[in-house]
Amino acid sequence: LEFRRVLSDLLGQKFRDELLSRGDSRDPMTSVAAVLAVKNLHRAKSRLAATLSTAFEGDDPVARGSLVLAMFLDTVDALRGAGISRLVVVSPDDEVLAAARHSGMRGLSESPHRAPADAGLNSAFVEGARWAREAWPESTGLMYVQADLPAATSTSVAAVLRAAGEHRSSFVTDRDGSGTVLLHGTGTGVP
Repeated sequence: LEFRRVLSDLLGQKFRDELLSRGDSRDPMTSVAAVLAVKNLHRAKSRLAATLSTAFEGDDPVARGSLVLAMFLDTVDALRGAGISRLVVVSPDDEVLAAARHSGMRGLSESPHRAPADAGLNSAFVEGARWAREAWPESTGLMYVQADLPAATSTSVAAVLRAAGEHRSSFVTDRDGSGTVLLHGTGTGVP
């Protein structure tokens, strides 16, 4: 709940009022800003350590990091293929930030001083949302995307955005329904 309140506050009343008063008719896919958050590559996907250790004869943080980086870049390709060009990633990992810059997106170094150690990806999403709101004030929507969605395609992302456009806020859960992989909001509904 704190995450949603902070993100809603970031948009500000002025932005909400402006969107509602002008009846914005821009294509929602091209006017959405997407924020992705990626952990440190060598600590990511630790739950896969046992599986990968069988395949690689021992836990290999580099292999796990390579997997995460590949999934991140596939997710970015799916977002771009759906027409989303306003992309920012927040990460403490220099390799992730270099890959982001190389692919033409903005990479923000996660500030360790802004959030408690147990804040997880939420603090990175807040930081990215703040930056996106300042950099792209004309965006009509903000989307928070888990960066490791290997099954995401541009077609599926476009379908989600079309369906999300009918609601002030929406989300997509993981397969089990226990986690959020995408959170989207527009106008006063931005979470």
